[in-house]
Amino acid sequence: MEYRICTVLRGIYFVFYTSSGLFSPKRIDPGTRLLIEYMELRPEDKLLDLGCGYGPIGIVASKFVREVHLVDIDRTALRYARINARMNACSNVLIYRSDLFSAVKDKFSNIVTNPPISAGKQLMQRLIKESWEHLVPGGLFQLVLRRGQKSYLELLKQTFGSVEVVKKKAGYWIIKAEKQQS
Repeated sequence: MEYRICTVLRGIYFVFYTSSGLFSPKRIDPGTRLLIEYMELRPEDKLLDLGCGYGPIGIVASKFVREVHLVDIDRTALRYARINARMNACSNVLIYRSDLFSAVKDKFSNIVTNPPISAGKQLMQRLIKESWEHLVPGGLFQLVLRRGQKSYLELLKQTFGSVEVVKKKAGYWIIKAEKQQS
């Protein structure tokens, strides 16, 4: 079944098409919405939306930054991300299939994700480590967490050094880590 989500995010009207089988197909889930509203976006950013799903985070970001890459392993999610990028007139996005960073060759100034916490701690450790590796010095890694925030916060501090809890709301934490200049 296909769904249409009409919503305002960061002051801009968006339309997203989704389908059953995708994460939160009937509405922008609260964690994603919170991340979209509080993520730091800089005009010069080259941003990666990791595990993009049908694309709301990266598509919104594309209105504020220079370039956005949206990646996901799910082919259906990528099909809808492409539809949504076209529907929302995004001309500065690249959308491609990748299992985390397997097909990602570039380095980024900003990586944003609503990670699949249900996939477990081992995947999260890999996601954090590989995000650090794919950031330029001074680059930001921003994510939303609902479970295991304290243990992941510690891992982020060990990996990045500079970590900030940007917002806490309804059990969700928006966290920003910065890759230190070498």
